[in-house]
Amino acid sequence: MSKRHHYIPACYLGRFSDDTHEKARLRRIHVARFTTNKIYLQKADQVGAINNFYRIKTDWKGNPLFLEESWQGYETKLSSALDQLEEMARDSSLQLSAECWLRTLVPFVTGLLVRGPDFNQRFDRRILSGYGENKDSAYRNTLDADDNTNIARMMELQRLLAGTIASDWQLLISPDKDLITNDLGYAIEYSPADDRYGYVIPLSPHVAISLTPRRHRDVLLAKGISSWVAPIGRRTINGQQAHALNVAVTKRATDFIAGRTLEQVIQYAPALSSPRAELLNPQELGFPYGRLALIHEFTWYRLTSILQYSPYDSRVADFGMDWEYLASDWCPNPAFATNLHDFPTGLTYRKGVISLTLFDVDGFSVNRSPKGERIWFKSSRE
Repeated sequence: MSKRHHYIPACYLGRFSDDTHEKARLRRIHVARFTTNKIYLQKADQVGAINNFYRIKTDWKGNPLFLEESWQGYETKLSSALDQLEEMARDSSLQLSAECWLRTLVPFVTGLLVRGPDFNQRFDRRILSGYGENKDSAYRNTLDADDNTNIARMMELQRLLAGTIASDWQLLISPDKDLITNDLGYAIEYSPADDRYGYVIPLSPHVAISLTPRRHRDVLLAKGISSWVAPIGRRTINGQQAHALNVAVTKRATDFIAGRTLEQVIQYAPALSSPRAELLNPQELGFPYGRLALIHEFTWYRLTSILQYSPYDSRVADFGMDWEYLASDWCPNPAFATNLHDFPTGLTYRKGVISLTLFDVDGFSVNRSPKGERIWFKSSRE
């Protein structure tokens, strides 16, 4: 296995290229780095990577590359999944299969929040706020600091998956102006209409996807009697809105921006010299965190397990975790807290619709919804 570990998938970056003949990861993209003030053509698989970034060095008598292999597990189907989203942007009658959404797109989107060097900075800041800045602190001496961060990536992924699933997903179509991307793969947007923040992930020069965190949403819909689909909205953005998104992408970049044409990247490169936007943790944008995230950390496993059943199978409503079925395709390595009991699921099923509520448990979690109200745990499903 290559020692170059991509913290943003090369097959994703390659979609921002004029080249259509090579595989996406081998296509050339125009890249501008704020550290060099240069713009150059580069193969997608040559950027967004760090040698041995995910290698576990501490001797745990395990596979030191298990983390890198886990990312590659869903990346094998990522190009196809992103193609499907682009086809949906062109044809509103198309729907996305639940399998594609849960096994590939949900981990891809969530992975953007935990895979990059920005996570290292945010995680260190979070830990050191408890231990202090002393480099001889207990944190620094517990394990190799990089190993500690890498293990935390998987735990963070597991606890963020429910928030990704509960978010509103909406395709943004930009017919008039090309979109660019950055080394994080996303920008942060604010919606004044409902006073919420969210993530926007450019998928190609003309399509992006927006995620707005919610505490309750219908997450899967029955398609006939045999399959499930993921509800995803769509809307068109004008040239001015696309420009604003490109500016937000540039300001959020920590290393580089990339686009289809030289002229396009030149237009936004000057913004790279402005002060970098503050690195924000997902919880600062409305994603579940802390004890609320613990309550719902097995939501992905429960929801994915029911994909093997038809929508009207009686076993769906149990939302049991089938580890054999989960292991038949990509599945995040689960982490179990030995000092916690099992929490009931926030998933409910009614008449071909599966909904998710990220509820609090009184006496355990103290989080409130983005609107400020407390959502209390109910023992019975409605």
